[in-house]
Amino acid sequence: MKKILCLAIVMILSAEAFSQGELENAFYFRFGYSLPTKQYWGIDDPDYWENGAIMNGFITEIGHIFIIDQPLAEGLRMAVNVDYLAFYYNKIINRDIRSGHVLFGSKVGPCLSYSPVDKLVFDIYGKFNPVWISTLQMTPLADDLYEDESEFFMGFLGIGFSAGINIRYSVFMFGFDFNQSWNRLNYISGSNTDYEYDDHFGNQGTDAGDQHRIATPMPSFNFTMGLAF
Repeated sequence: MKKILCLAIVMILSAEAFSQGELENAFYFRFGYSLPTKQYWGIDDPDYWENGAIMNGFITEIGHIFIIDQPLAEGLRMAVNVDYLAFYYNKIINRDIRSGHVLFGSKVGPCLSYSPVDKLVFDIYGKFNPVWISTLQMTPLADDLYEDESEFFMGFLGIGFSAGINIRYSVFMFGFDFNQSWNRLNYISGSNTDYEYDDHFGNQGTDAGDQHRIATPMPSFNFTMGLAF
């Protein structure tokens, strides 16, 4: 009888320990690695990105997950995910140029949060990504030395989207997402005679007659880690 009672107590405690956790609002700060894809700038040409091309960057985000208090199932809730600030820096170096690309934006969209056990939460989200400001500096390479004059571009009010997943345990947060944004990067200064003031950097994968008049695509994969409270 005592053994049965002890076994019942253990089963009850185990069930408590592994029951669905409570979902609450979470404020987070995270940073990580940004990896531009080989369709960056619209150039879908593997040869352009090979031969020792370097493509990397980093990302920082500050945001909030607001849980909607209408349960879909036990441990499952809809939420609204807001990134107040999303900062990206991507660097690309290939045989022709060295570039630095900076983006400041925000993100907002729906999120599905699920907590299978206490303190463990999975978030799946899709977010609209307005890019408030972006800059691009292009420096041509010659004999492994940088030329004196760079091309400088700047754009405002771009658009984009991102989709990804978070894994949260206690205060720790790990994430992976794909981000695609488009910006009209206006030519500001430089020595390239192909550009006129207010031309756009454009989509480099289109015909030469159109490429300086349309938005520049900037897709990347992002891997992040941070803290959520």
